[in-house]
Amino acid sequence: MSSVYIRSRVLPSGALRYYVIAEANGRTYGRGGFGRRKLAEARKRQVEEELAAGMLEAPVSTFAEFAERWLRDYVRPNVRARTAHDYEVILRNHLLPAFGDRLLRDITTAAVQEYVGEKAAAGLSPKTVNKQLVLLKGMLTRAIEWGYIKESPARFVRRLAEPHREMDYYSPDEVARLLVAANPRERLLIATAVFTGLRQGELLALRWKDIDLHKGVVYVRRSYHPAFGFDKPKSAAGRRAVFMPPELQEMFRKEGFAKNAEALAFSTEEGRPLDPSNVVKCVFKPTMDRAGLRHIRFHDLRHTYATLMIAIGASPKLLQEQMGHESINTTYRNYGHLLPSAGQGPAEQMQALVREHAGGYDNVVPFPPRSQ
Repeated sequence: MSSVYIRSRVLPSGALRYYVIAEANGRTYGRGGFGRRKLAEARKRQVEEELAAGMLEAPVSTFAEFAERWLRDYVRPNVRARTAHDYEVILRNHLLPAFGDRLLRDITTAAVQEYVGEKAAAGLSPKTVNKQLVLLKGMLTRAIEWGYIKESPARFVRRLAEPHREMDYYSPDEVARLLVAANPRERLLIATAVFTGLRQGELLALRWKDIDLHKGVVYVRRSYHPAFGFDKPKSAAGRRAVFMPPELQEMFRKEGFAKNAEALAFSTEEGRPLDPSNVVKCVFKPTMDRAGLRHIRFHDLRHTYATLMIAIGASPKLLQEQMGHESINTTYRNYGHLLPSAGQGPAEQMQALVREHAGGYDNVVPFPPRSQ
């Protein structure tokens, strides 16, 4: 059964794009994307003629040629500029030097496995190598969908084992020392990081209109990166409302009285965004030194927030929502080792329930005796 059809898709930009798809011999072939339906219809008729004449074949392409199309037609219209940039860096520095001149159909599983081994032997961390492998797997999956290859040579190549990195965070006592040591102008920034768990980019993108002192909530609506400016959060879960403790609300109330709603909550004197590296170098590290605390990463203040939430009995679901994790699996993976104590209460309640109905353990026979 053979057919040619047009599939439309609305891009994140709001533009409508039309893709010509051909199905023949149990395979699917992508035959181009167009911004106008009229052009897609013309291409559809051309492909139908090729199919009728038995001329429809899988396109032949080098990895470099395919990568260029993948970036143009799939990545740039669908992902954030920062993510697209990260992909391009991995391609330019690693994947293209290794596979660029090879035909897609000639890349083998052994070649991909060899690539992983060479990168590991060169001293790259398992996490870095795995990022490259995941990107390559995604590209080759797209190549199947577009009809370049029948199956992915990277399908059975496994990721490298990543050593567990013990997270660092401050205890409640250390948090108190950090805040006392902070300069008055900088204390609000550090306190917001500790008591909301926002990522640094989310923190630096906050406007006064994102801070609702009546409800006691900070709305995370965007993020900031010095190279790419303001952008939407990493995922839909990143758009969230984070509760503030009363003292943080009061700090904002004093600082933000009569401020322009569109102005940044944390900015230079000229109203420009703070540079993330300067925040660490000129604000965070001096504050840790004055407090006599060991140095942790600014991102570890986010971990500190998570441990404080767990300590007061926050559920994993609430923690997921407040931190903006797309999946609760991420929450368990990062903080699961800190959560078991949350099960002690229900466990004790179950024990008490059995005791109450059995009249004590002396009357309970846990297992029936073995038959002789």
